[in-house]
Amino acid sequence: MRRGITARPLEESLARAQALPEPFMALCGEVSEAKGISLGELFSRSQDRNVADARHVIAWVAHERWGYSSTRLGTLLQRDHTTMLQAVARIDIEIRIGSALGRFAARLHQPEQVRRVPGEGVVLELADGAA
Repeated sequence: MRRGITARPLEESLARAQALPEPFMALCGEVSEAKGISLGELFSRSQDRNVADARHVIAWVAHERWGYSSTRLGTLLQRDHTTMLQAVARIDIEIRIGSALGRFAARLHQPEQVRRVPGEGVVLELADGAA
């Protein structure tokens, strides 16, 4: 384990997550559901690529949609602010090159194109009306 970073029990991470702003938590829920990870994993110290990608998307959407600073994002996601700067820059690049992760983030940034369907979870509607 790296010096200065302590492991947090899953229960502590989830308790902290429940105290976050409602719109931010809704975004976290949408992304974690779409990526197939739990909220516990999202707020854990995991460096798994899928978990890190989810955090990066959340950081980018929150920055673009609500103007959250890297400091605020770092506090909310329990990361250093420089990590959040890198996350936002990375998703900007992913969008520019048209990767699947970039397209996913861009769709989430358009809340009118995101809807919940009972039993199906989050459905992202594409511009042509397809889901």
